[in-house]
Amino acid sequence: MDNFLNTLTARPNTLKTYKSLFHNWIEPFLVDSETKWDAKAVKNMTHWWVQKDLSPRTVKTLVNLLSKWIYYNQGILLDTKAIVSSVMRQKQELEIKALSKIELESLLEEIKGSELYLPVILAAHTGMRRGEVFGLKWKDIDFLKGEITIRRSYEGPTKNGKSRIVPISKRLEEKLFAIYKIQSDNCSEDRVISKIFDPNPELKAACRRAKVRIISFHALRHTFASLALESKRSPRIVQQILGHTNLSTTLNLYWSLTNEKLNLEFLE
Repeated sequence: MDNFLNTLTARPNTLKTYKSLFHNWIEPFLVDSETKWDAKAVKNMTHWWVQKDLSPRTVKTLVNLLSKWIYYNQGILLDTKAIVSSVMRQKQELEIKALSKIELESLLEEIKGSELYLPVILAAHTGMRRGEVFGLKWKDIDFLKGEITIRRSYEGPTKNGKSRIVPISKRLEEKLFAIYKIQSDNCSEDRVISKIFDPNPELKAACRRAKVRIISFHALRHTFASLALESKRSPRIVQQILGHTNLSTTLNLYWSLTNEKLNLEFLE
């Protein structure tokens, strides 16, 4: 395995992450010499990783690593993008989880005062992805305009490589400004959330305590989208805030989560 890992190239921290992911999530399955590692086997592994609630970014990285290992050992080149897209699309079609407004309020009340509160309210009130939440810097926030410019993910550019502007809710603005005053008085941090951590274990435990549906952190983005559409916000505006390239992506993913029904009063 070491010979293969030595062929990987990336920044030191990224390379360390690659090796850790490979050892934890791929290497144990390579012991079975009877396994035929082809596109079907990789797709099955991808389904398993998704079921383990790994983030889409992590799953994509694992697929790329496994495919590189297959190419290194067998000379078979796989279409990793097609494999990931297929599995993720199936997952989205099966289930998109989102909290109701009441459930979100119960969750926020449960985690008030904890380190989990800021990342959760950022994601739920802006639709930001996890990497974007932890990559947010103070210079990205314009308190005068009440806007956040999303320029990056924690590990690099945004998913589509473009920046976008999202509005700040009053409650989120109050929370951010209170933290900004504290940090600015004590040699302010560059990033809004200085400690990077996996919020999912704490979030799921908090959901149980709050007696709401157990969700992953990414479901907070779904929550924002579904609540925005339910409140009659323009799908086009929701699309722009989420950073989707196509409006159809927004509607296909989230319209089914809303409770909106056709009002026929205009015919009466």
